[in-house]
Amino acid sequence: MHRKMVFLALLQVLSLGAAACGDKKCKTDEDCRDTKGANKICYEGRCVSLKGESGKASPPPGGRRVVDPNVTFKVDVDPKKHPSKGSASAPVTVVEFSDFQCPYCGRASRTMEQLAKAFPKAVRIVFMHNPLSFHKNAMGAAEAAQAVFFLKGADTFWKYHDKLFSNRTALHRENLEKWAQELGVDLPKLKAALDKHTHRKMIQQQQKLYNKYGGRGAPGFFINGRFVSGARPLSFFKEKVQQALERAQKIMAKGVRPQDVYAHIMKTAKTRAVYTK
Repeated sequence: MHRKMVFLALLQVLSLGAAACGDKKCKTDEDCRDTKGANKICYEGRCVSLKGESGKASPPPGGRRVVDPNVTFKVDVDPKKHPSKGSASAPVTVVEFSDFQCPYCGRASRTMEQLAKAFPKAVRIVFMHNPLSFHKNAMGAAEAAQAVFFLKGADTFWKYHDKLFSNRTALHRENLEKWAQELGVDLPKLKAALDKHTHRKMIQQQQKLYNKYGGRGAPGFFINGRFVSGARPLSFFKEKVQQALERAQKIMAKGVRPQDVYAHIMKTAKTRAVYTK
């Protein structure tokens, strides 16, 4: 019990976007319903608390300020640096900040896959890194994934991405190399990138950007620049994407091409954190 209390306290200090795992065992989401009506899901055999689908932020732990969900932040993307999937001309870009060792990020990654399928022409998913410091293998996995992207391209990156999330408790160097080699990645070049920490600076820059706008924990998302924290349900993301599409349609009505909408939005986006009052 003491260890559990210390762990929960640590999570509060770190201000994670999604709540910590509960004690209650489960098989389905229905097993996680309680008398307080809290929104919980069944994940990996345990009840996990998530934010609700209304879009209203939960009370921040310790009084932490909440990022304003109606403010657009400047999150530039570069297809040469940032893995993406979906149509290159999609008017809605979802930038995902994630950690390969985080169970909530694993669930969110599947939600992003469903979201991309739900909006095949309208949504582009862009992946950025936020390996949390208390996940000892997360930074190494992020560096390996980024190396795979540069060495083998986006298609191989996404396959590797899925492999990492499917084996988040086994992200050791030996496995990182083995899985990459199975996907046809040049092993000597991958090893060199990991030994020299070739991509660590880029990953840290992504973390700084995320933190700059008030992002804490993982996962976190920017939908055409508007922040969403935590592993929300698919229905929530669909609603947010639909809202972003409506805003994008107004921009396109002025003559902006769909593939230029995101760059157009970024021109006037905020470059500092803005919080709700």
